[in-house]
Amino acid sequence: MHAIVVTGKASIKDCDELRFENMAVSVINELIKKFNFKRWNILKRWNTYKLISGSSKKIKADLEKVFIEKQKQDILLIYIGHGQENGWALSGIRDIDSLNYEELSLILAHHEGRLIFLNCCCFAGAAKWPLASHFGEHLLIAAMPEYKFGYVNNFFQYIFEDWSAHRLYNPHMSYDNFDSIPQVEGNEELQRLFFVNNLKIWEIMKKMIMKLFSQ
Repeated sequence: MHAIVVTGKASIKDCDELRFENMAVSVINELIKKFNFKRWNILKRWNTYKLISGSSKKIKADLEKVFIEKQKQDILLIYIGHGQENGWALSGIRDIDSLNYEELSLILAHHEGRLIFLNCCCFAGAAKWPLASHFGEHLLIAAMPEYKFGYVNNFFQYIFEDWSAHRLYNPHMSYDNFDSIPQVEGNEELQRLFFVNNLKIWEIMKKMIMKLFSQ
């Protein structure tokens, strides 16, 4: 499993210009602590994470490279930033330096492995449309439905707590306002990839395979 964390920029209306960067650091720390992820490098092939930020051109190029290089491998894609109905508002300003879901659809079309997409932004549920081009099994957990904007508290906290406790994420158990409940679309069983025992079993199998080929 490879985790890709994409961050957008805060807008001038945000009280904290580093809010998304801080959220990304918190998410990465949870991946390290709860699921034994390591920093992405050429020597590590499993359970790695990579942080991507910058202009829409750079982010698009970085994502294309990852999804082509890891074409058949499992990927956790996370976006943290501002959103709009048709994509990610990466600059924090609507329709300026954004990455729309049509472009994301073309990127995801390269990938044949299993994909879990955690989309934390306004109108996050609209990300179900680019997933239609994805050839492998996939799951979208969106911070809010495609018609809603605003902010959802503890989105990642609830997900990672459930996964680390060997539970499938159930947004209905975490939120009082039914209208703003996170949206779940796709194969929910993919969440079991993050159950700690499964990760440990995979690590054991990986070591056995590497030992076999080194003989």
